[in-house]
Amino acid sequence: MKLYARIFVSLCVILLIMFIYGVSHLHHQNSVNAEAHKTHILYYYCPMHPSYRTDKPGIAPCCGMQVEPLYAYPSLVAGSDSTNAAPVNVQIDSERQQLAGVKVSTVDRMVGIFKFRTFGRVAPDETREFRIVPPIDGLIRQVAPFVTGDYVKKNSVLATFLNREILRPQQAYIQALNASEKYGLPSDANPSDSAQSLILAGEDNLEYLGISKLQIRHIALTRKTTPEAEIRAPASGILMLRNAYQGTRFERGTELFRIVDVSKIWVLANLFENDARLIRSATNASVEYQDRIYAAQICKTPPQFDPASRALKIRLELDNPGLLLRPEMFVNVEFSIGLSPAVAIPTDAIIDTGREKIVYVDRGNGFFAQRIVQTGWRLDGHTQILSGLNQGEQIVTSGSFLLDSESRVSWNANTNLTKDFAAIPQRRFPGDR
Repeated sequence: MKLYARIFVSLCVILLIMFIYGVSHLHHQNSVNAEAHKTHILYYYCPMHPSYRTDKPGIAPCCGMQVEPLYAYPSLVAGSDSTNAAPVNVQIDSERQQLAGVKVSTVDRMVGIFKFRTFGRVAPDETREFRIVPPIDGLIRQVAPFVTGDYVKKNSVLATFLNREILRPQQAYIQALNASEKYGLPSDANPSDSAQSLILAGEDNLEYLGISKLQIRHIALTRKTTPEAEIRAPASGILMLRNAYQGTRFERGTELFRIVDVSKIWVLANLFENDARLIRSATNASVEYQDRIYAAQICKTPPQFDPASRALKIRLELDNPGLLLRPEMFVNVEFSIGLSPAVAIPTDAIIDTGREKIVYVDRGNGFFAQRIVQTGWRLDGHTQILSGLNQGEQIVTSGSFLLDSESRVSWNANTNLTKDFAAIPQRRFPGDR
């Protein structure tokens, strides 16, 4: 019995020794693999000029910066093949992150009222623009001392012109007035009705010839004809055009004056085609000029397209107290837009390469992964994310330029890797597929 016991104990000791040796050898082999994975350096590069490469550590001659080692990391993309896929993950230690100002924030859903700012141009209200065009030829006799930009009041005399063709219509009008007085007793006689119709016809004829209502009233009071017709301001406003000079002749249809009532004006806000759809959700708008804010109303008229600037012009209507705003001025326009909840991130976190938009996701332990995203609206310093990110993920919002530089360097290096590096074990993160 003692012999069997000794044999059994000897076998147990031998098995235990073999087990300990196997575990130790496996641990040593894993350590060697990990060390080879970590310490194999492809080359050294300049962080500021990634195109500069060298086989030895030192100082880059192009800028005097310390060169950094580039390790042969396989692709860390979830589900990717290390022999084919280019690396889109980079590793930055905490010290370099602090120097580059790398900041991380959490992706969240945003809701509320957003501000959209653009510029606009002041334009006159087309319904408050008055063009003075005499219907007959004439000779300018007198011109009032108004110049372009002056404010004129309604019925102010702007000029007088001479045309003898207006004498006969005035005589016919005076005769109709005299006939009306002769048959002016209240009665149902036809002569009185005929005289009244002649008076109205005479007034219409004089207005057709360019004589103002005030001058017609003066002719009716004095019963005297005059070969000069007065040009009066039809409304109060800014004199935008003055094309009348004393002693000059003009033909009918010539625009002599133009007056714009600027008590109410338009502002044409410029919007790009992609931003125009946001204005449909705008609740209100405001115009800012020299630290003054004007409340504006968004016109329901469809926006006009400007082929020169490739922009859409949204029309705003607003009051102009003090007449501070004048046509052709540039102003700042702000729209308040209410949007439904959506995933949005700071615009500075997105790197636009022209063909795609990239965001860097924090994977922990100094590792950052590229993520291609699809974007939507862009408002108030934030951009909507349609796909590519989920709520709760950690992304880089500042210092992305350093990660982008590291990613480009890693891309160029790994495209030149040989198949010998395919045997290096891949490092995977929790959640990778």
